[in-house]
Amino acid sequence: SSGINAEWPLRPGRKGRKELKYKEDMAAEDLIARDENIVAQMDQISKEVATVSPLVSGTEPVAALCAEYSENKKFLAKIEHVVKQYTLLRRVRGDGNCFYRAYCFTLFDICQKDEEIRKKKKVPTATLR
Repeated sequence: SSGINAEWPLRPGRKGRKELKYKEDMAAEDLIARDENIVAQMDQISKEVATVSPLVSGTEPVAALCAEYSENKKFLAKIEHVVKQYTLLRRVRGDGNCFYRAYCFTLFDICQKDEEIRKKKKVPTATLR
């Protein structure tokens, strides 16, 4: 060993450590402030979407999708296939829980309409608004 400390250029002196710590603290504060701004903006967007779009819409004909996607020929062919099997649809707000909400709402809707299921499982009826 030549006795030369290979880490020497990487280690700041006492004053340098304080400056480095100060810069790290400032960078952390900037990141926290940025994160808080992002969260606040996301909350504002969520509130705006909530006022415009319900969690689950009322029923509408599946054929309404044909007019909505008339420009997309590939998707339109798939919609026409769906129209043959289903008559109505409900739109669900896409907020991360939309799959679970749609699935559970469909189960409740089926139970609400099917008298036999209600009798077997003793599912209480509910008024859907």
